[in-house]
Amino acid sequence: MKNIFTARLVHLGVMPHSFVISWRKINTGFSCIIFSTVFIFFIFSCTNATHKEQTAIVPTFDSVPAKKQKATYSAIDVAVVESIPKKLRANIEALKTKYNVFISFDGSCSACVAEFLGQLKKLRSKKANMAAKYLFIAFAQDSYLVEYYMAQLGLTLRPNEFLIIDKGQVFQKTNSFIEEFNINFVLSNRDYKILALGSPLESEEIRSVYAGKGLL
Repeated sequence: MKNIFTARLVHLGVMPHSFVISWRKINTGFSCIIFSTVFIFFIFSCTNATHKEQTAIVPTFDSVPAKKQKATYSAIDVAVVESIPKKLRANIEALKTKYNVFISFDGSCSACVAEFLGQLKKLRSKKANMAAKYLFIAFAQDSYLVEYYMAQLGLTLRPNEFLIIDKGQVFQKTNSFIEEFNINFVLSNRDYKILALGSPLESEEIRSVYAGKGLL
């Protein structure tokens, strides 16, 4: 069979060895094309994955001038935790969660406390969501007003909820954007890297971030 095939090649004026060399070139070229295509696809996939990882979540600002929406606030300052009673601080630090939700409000203002508790009731699920710990930071000299209204509404703190009385408004002073942009909700990861700024009750975009983390 091989001799017949070779004879036909000779009859056509094609030397057997040249045919073999040509076929090898074609085969090698085809292999290079396949390899190049796979390599380019791999590089593109890696680049695309890296891009997605870098732009996964961008902090969103509610009611902030457009020119300031690109400002970077990478982490929340938690110096306020250092100023609270040791037992409360120990309880907060002992609870290991994936996320932190900070909600600050004026704890010396009846209307402000009532508004905060109204927001809390809307945010709460039937069971405590242990994926996050909630730090309620009240700017006040004592917890009387907050505790009074909570009792009136039949509310108690859950195992992952902590009331912090910030007498010197440390939280607001060390995180200037809270007062500047009138933001009282901050979502962060366990390392206090900011994931979203603003209320999930007022912004659909921010709500989707909370929902994506399983917090709503």
